[in-house]
Amino acid sequence: MRYYRDPYGFLHACHAKYGDWFTVKQIPCGTIVYTADPEAVRLIFADPGNHLVGPINEYMAPVLGKGLLLLDGEAHARDRRWLEPALANERVNRLAAEIAALTEAEVATWRIGETFALRPRFDALTLGVIVQVLFGAGARSRLAELGPRVLQLKGRDIVKSVMATLPFGIAKWKLAGDAARNAQAIDRILFAELAARRAKTVSNDGMLGGMLADDPAATDRSLRDQLMTLIFAGHETVAATLAWTFERVLRHPDVLAELKAGDERYTEAVLLETMRVRSTIGDVARELATPLEVNGQYLPVGTRVCPSLVLVHMRADLYSQPETFRPARFLDESKPKPWMYLPFGGGVRRCIGAAFAMVEMLTIVRVVLARTTLRAASPAPERGVSNGVTIGPNKGALVMMQGRC
Repeated sequence: MRYYRDPYGFLHACHAKYGDWFTVKQIPCGTIVYTADPEAVRLIFADPGNHLVGPINEYMAPVLGKGLLLLDGEAHARDRRWLEPALANERVNRLAAEIAALTEAEVATWRIGETFALRPRFDALTLGVIVQVLFGAGARSRLAELGPRVLQLKGRDIVKSVMATLPFGIAKWKLAGDAARNAQAIDRILFAELAARRAKTVSNDGMLGGMLADDPAATDRSLRDQLMTLIFAGHETVAATLAWTFERVLRHPDVLAELKAGDERYTEAVLLETMRVRSTIGDVARELATPLEVNGQYLPVGTRVCPSLVLVHMRADLYSQPETFRPARFLDESKPKPWMYLPFGGGVRRCIGAAFAMVEMLTIVRVVLARTTLRAASPAPERGVSNGVTIGPNKGALVMMQGRC
């Protein structure tokens, strides 16, 4: 309960008390060994054959099925090769104009003098973006059908479903009541879309069109599972990062002033620094398929080990003045080693949508700053809270809109 209420505070307290290695029994993943040891992180990501991810992420299966997040080995590599072309840099860069238009439409609904949380606005916006990417010309109608159901399912429906099983263990977890009906309705929408595309009664564009073209033999179930994975993973972490970006920037006037100058390299540095000091994914869990021995620690086969992004990103021996929000460090200092900076994970499982997420966030930040004048609703920083998947500001990045630009 402490972790979900205050994940950053809990992890830092454990690190201060126990050091770079400590063990936690945590819902929904069971007994987890956390590590902030950079050498352990390097070894874990260097050899994908020494660990599994599917068993740890199994709790997501009632929603995501056997999508990319639940696959290991050749199955994971095969599906990654299948999906990567649709997220290639040239396609991602062409999407910037569409993302900007969606952001302009969202910002136009914000009212001067209103105090509101940015996180729900960014949730809706980034969901609209990923639906646009996936469905292309049919995105508007699909968003109207999917949007409310996805946002509800990933929120209180999941929490209620998990809580309903306690204390009997995650192995018995399944969607309950409204959540199950919501998931079934989403499935009906997705399967209807696939049927229409196979029958060629609708335009077969967007990322889904590429997926169907690259693997015409793909089953509807495998396509559905990857679509659900992309929909959920493709918007929630981005929305949380954007909320944290404004939560941080609006409390640092010097950063805000430089950001408003519009230099893209500095905007990217702000995002990188936000992801360092406010990790939206607290850790990346692995189940060891082979023993791991590092710096006096021995972890047997079957151990679930979590390289902690929160703790690694705040190590004073890796980052100077780690508690200070200083985007310039990503311009002035040498680039951190891959195992020292992990907002998108690492190794062969590094987020497939990392390049797309950066283009999306750069575009949204640019448009919001160009069109609005915002201030933090309170000078006090917001603490992090976990919804079981991502860590976001506890008040949702509460702001007041002072005017339009």
